[in-house]
Amino acid sequence: ADPLLLSFTWRHLAGLALREGELAEARHGFTESLRIREELGYLVGTAPALASLADAESEPEASRLREEARRLFRLLGGVPTWLARQLAPPAAGAATA
Repeated sequence: ADPLLLSFTWRHLAGLALREGELAEARHGFTESLRIREELGYLVGTAPALASLADAESEPEASRLREEARRLFRLLGGVPTWLARQLAPPAAGAATA
């Protein structure tokens, strides 16, 4: 089996679980996707995996994961570019859930 394809499959299934409100399943899938990407050294896919996992986590872990994703995104020179909007820091004074 192709490990990178497996990582994308875990991420897709986790996204579906998150959309359905199945947070434990979403966390599991996003964690597996992140683990595989880190093992493969797939850096460009690591920041999106961290951001997705943050969406399924509660605070303060979610904020920690997003900050780690932002840091990696900056180190990679803003790649992948589509991730910029998702990683934008919340506006000053914005309410957080």
